[in-house]
Amino acid sequence: MDSQVELLKICIGIENAISETYGYLADRFPEERAFWKALAEEEKTHARKFVVSSSLKGAAGLPSSLQLAQDALAAVKKARREIFENAGLRLEDAFEIAISLEMTAVEDFFARMQSGEADDEMKGFFGAFLLEGRQHAERLRRRLAGIRSAGRQSDRKRPRPT
Repeated sequence: MDSQVELLKICIGIENAISETYGYLADRFPEERAFWKALAEEEKTHARKFVVSSSLKGAAGLPSSLQLAQDALAAVKKARREIFENAGLRLEDAFEIAISLEMTAVEDFFARMQSGEADDEMKGFFGAFLLEGRQHAERLRRRLAGIRSAGRQSDRKRPRPT
């Protein structure tokens, strides 16, 4: 498989995995369903952008791009497992993991992909994803702060959705 196609598939996989995670959180925490669903939809939109983009033509020449993408996907999958396998997941925990997901796995990956090795078109493409990841993290932080200030956080365990 050509490295550009493989990179594209991994990027789509990252966005879809995050979307599925947010969809799961929408079911797990019905009081925040609309918030998580909106994020899930935005991540699906990101995946579609990769599908229709031709902006990755310069990515194949980056020697470390595939490894970076694979590392980011592994980090996303690890966070998903942490959420999916945690029967006692609290709403606050879900927000903390989601913030980490946006900042650590995704932002680090997109920041590196827009590094000096990339051509200008690719820098712009990945820069847009980097900005959106930062915006998601900020929205998550604000929402978490609002939940904490309203005293909505509960230590009770949430059952997994069926």
